[in-house]
Amino acid sequence: MNPIRYFLARPTFRTFFVLILLVVTVITAAATGFNLFYRLSYALVGILVLGYIWSWLMLMSVRVEIIDRLNQTEVGESFQQKLLIINDSIIPKFGLVLKDMTDLPGHSGGIAINIRSFGKTEIELNLKARKRGIYQIGPIEISNTDSFNLFVRSKKYGTKQSVIVYPRTVDLSTLVTPAAELYGDSLSRKKTYRVTPHANSIRDYVYGDSFNRIHWNSTARMGKLMSKEFDIGRSSEVWIIGDFSADVQSGELENSTDEYVSSIAASYAKRYISVDLPVGIVAYGDNKYVISADYGKAQLDRIMQYLAIVKPSGSIPIEQVISDFERMWVYSTTVVIITSSASPKWVHSSFELMKKGVDVKVIQLDSNSFGARFTTVNNNQLLQELGVPSVLVSVNDDIEQMLRPDYYPQSMDLVNS
Repeated sequence: MNPIRYFLARPTFRTFFVLILLVVTVITAAATGFNLFYRLSYALVGILVLGYIWSWLMLMSVRVEIIDRLNQTEVGESFQQKLLIINDSIIPKFGLVLKDMTDLPGHSGGIAINIRSFGKTEIELNLKARKRGIYQIGPIEISNTDSFNLFVRSKKYGTKQSVIVYPRTVDLSTLVTPAAELYGDSLSRKKTYRVTPHANSIRDYVYGDSFNRIHWNSTARMGKLMSKEFDIGRSSEVWIIGDFSADVQSGELENSTDEYVSSIAASYAKRYISVDLPVGIVAYGDNKYVISADYGKAQLDRIMQYLAIVKPSGSIPIEQVISDFERMWVYSTTVVIITSSASPKWVHSSFELMKKGVDVKVIQLDSNSFGARFTTVNNNQLLQELGVPSVLVSVNDDIEQMLRPDYYPQSMDLVNS
């Protein structure tokens, strides 16, 4: 440690006020010769010296050890850090303040602690994650000021560590998953060993086939075990479209529209992948994030990673995003659109998708409730008139409750009729 920095303490605004008062007092004492001003000068010097010594003694022989630290969490949760503060001095320590020098949005303040002579204390320092993204946590700063608040002395421990904040997810286990509609899907079939909604042929049972692959009617008729052969079928694909265009965003931190978009998108992806459906995602923000539809935990991890880092600074409107991808969405593909856009253009684009047999679901965010000057209520009314299944979500709504199946009208019947 630099020996000069070891003894340094940072003066406060009050320190400069005392110094100015000291100069004025000394000049007045010299000009008048009154003992009162001399004594006042000595007292001010004594206060400065005592304040400096106090701030130095309180951090002398104090150590901080980081026992445990998380490196990922989701919005609304906290990064938990276990710290051990040790006092190797006979002097008790009072008014120490622990603070993490993180760049997490919305984080401020610290924890005040006292430590007895030759004592140690273990504390948990929680940093609440209020916004998606990649951030730095650490180092830990421990500081102290004297009783007169004249000097502040601080020391840092540990290093910076990169952490990731994922979007918050909610339980959508009651969400009805897309049914297998195979009309017009023959050109896109691929054989798979997975059990999917698409059973297209029967074959002899092979050792290792699971019981849910066995076709019991054929088994009874043939007198031997028969298994179903499955294909993937593009009609079972789910595509989630998140609107991260800068022009439609409002709100702050966890109560911003982009946080709600990412949270709903992540929740849908988690639900559909959990029932072994291929899920893809399109998120036009600071970059064009596109992940082709696929299965499994690795796919969910990729989606969560993208949703964590996408920034709401895009310039491409949601109707253009729909136009860019509509050709690849075939009959009975499920497309989930999540937006706070007030433009009616994307509503008509959604309706055109429905007319070609795409299963469209819309989650419209009520921009007014997030503090925007524009309203999306008219779009919600238009969606209802066209028969597009939609839900209007406002800030602080219970997303899990709002996305229950009974909130969606059966729009496919309306289109077919």
